[in-house]
Amino acid sequence: MPVKINNSSEISFLSDQELALQACDGCRLSFDELVNRYSEKVLKFIYTKTRSLECAEDIVQDAFVRAWQNIEKYDPKYSFSTWLYTIAIRLTQNHFRKKRPIAVEDEILDCRSQCTTTAIDHLIREEQKEILWQTAAKLKPDHYNLLWLKYVENQSIEEIAKTTGKSQVSVKVSLHRARAKLAKML
Repeated sequence: MPVKINNSSEISFLSDQELALQACDGCRLSFDELVNRYSEKVLKFIYTKTRSLECAEDIVQDAFVRAWQNIEKYDPKYSFSTWLYTIAIRLTQNHFRKKRPIAVEDEILDCRSQCTTTAIDHLIREEQKEILWQTAAKLKPDHYNLLWLKYVENQSIEEIAKTTGKSQVSVKVSLHRARAKLAKML
């Protein structure tokens, strides 16, 4: 049974699953908290595919609208982020089916450094990440998606399988191939 929210300060302590269950009961405040938690992450993910901030923002907005409209379909035994990323990926795929992608230049990805000791170390790590993700962007979109979900979004193999609609074995094999191809490219 979902935890009932008595005031807005309690909301930040709830898990994603608890918030989604509250949203199923019509709690807009709970869904707003989920939007706050995931909008920037999903935007960065979609932007790497579209290379257009405006387009990525539209897709993210559509993803949250669809999530709100279909929140009762969310299954709390799975991660909310997996469900949300699935919606976002499908909307992105639909976008590219409707409109042919425009040729893009390689751009800097905003990847945060986990731990830095000096400003120089930080710059070196950021440059390495930039090169890594620019190179990864040249992989097949499926391989790029898997790498992003695994290493940026820190999703488990099970979550990635659910997000992409593939089996866990297929995800493991594809991740291995993606890493091998990326290593050759680097």
